[in-house]
Amino acid sequence: MITEKMPETEEREYIRKFLDAVKKATEKPAQSWIGVDYGESSRTVRLLAEQGVRYVCDWANNEQPYHMKVPVGRMVSLPPLLDLDDSYTRHGRKISITLEACHAKEVIEQAFARYGTPEIVNTDQGSQFTAEEFTATPCWTRAASCPWTVAGPGGTTCSLSACGVA
Repeated sequence: MITEKMPETEEREYIRKFLDAVKKATEKPAQSWIGVDYGESSRTVRLLAEQGVRYVCDWANNEQPYHMKVPVGRMVSLPPLLDLDDSYTRHGRKISITLEACHAKEVIEQAFARYGTPEIVNTDQGSQFTAEEFTATPCWTRAASCPWTVAGPGGTTCSLSACGVA
């Protein structure tokens, strides 16, 4: 997490690694930033702008977007959506943020319906993905050719067929 105690060189490298990972995964440069727990230093906005980021979502001080002054590039502060904030959702609204099997199943079914069956699905082997409610759903029998790879402890993987058989 970025804090004022982090040296500028370390913060610059932290930001660069994140932006490189996004570009590698999406084949496009990141345009926006939201830090872990809205963590920033007094340098973060400048460092982000220097690396091409145009929007930050860490500043919960206004309900409207506004331009921020930076020496290089442009920066706009976009208000964070409180409903997407884990702390607010869990403590303020008293809503569980745990991804349970029923939620995971619903999200996957919606994604399959909208985008079709993927060639592969990767998960972190959380209990929501290994629960019988999730693996025994009829959705997977329609997609029996879709293997599920599940990252296990120490980076090991195992496969679940789309119909839920381990």
